[in-house]
Amino acid sequence: MKNVSDIQGTFKEEQHTLERNIKDINRTSVQETMKIELESLRGQVRDLNRTLVNQQQSLMTHIQSIKKVLGDTCITCPPDWKLVGYTCYFFSSEPKTWSNARNECNMRSSALLIMKNIQELNALQSLTGNKKFWIGLKRDNTKNWKWVDGTLPTFTRWMANEPNNFEGREHCGEMVSGFWNDLDCNNVIDYICKGVPNC
Repeated sequence: MKNVSDIQGTFKEEQHTLERNIKDINRTSVQETMKIELESLRGQVRDLNRTLVNQQQSLMTHIQSIKKVLGDTCITCPPDWKLVGYTCYFFSSEPKTWSNARNECNMRSSALLIMKNIQELNALQSLTGNKKFWIGLKRDNTKNWKWVDGTLPTFTRWMANEPNNFEGREHCGEMVSGFWNDLDCNNVIDYICKGVPNC
């Protein structure tokens, strides 16, 4: 038969075990709560990005509509830009990385080149020659190529055997002689910005 001190010792051990289990449960509960909150925040960021892309597309659509209404009255480009059709293009002479090129275009109230059709590409080819230029095309986390406005290309003009993601580090698009190639985003080359004419 156990004496009182044995019973007390067993009780204390059980009590310590119970306290440890409660702490473990509380810790697990906090971790689960944090995971849920983190996933919720990620979802909110994704939603905000989608909203931003949609608003940008809507704004560009409105700008294009206004441009059509105004017709030939809006055909003035900023200095150092070239007018092709009803669109202004800036051909850089100062090479940059892809991200810096995108930022530079944004600062010029434009976007790194987004090509909507083969006719636009053909119209630009005479101005680009054999020179390399960054375009607004980048591989996203799902391995899809998207324009900087979040849209998928409506056509492609990849060089033979491209994109090949050489050594797993080519995630940005360049244009050479009217064809596309994937390139390391940290390479430094010229770039093309696309903007709307002034009125």
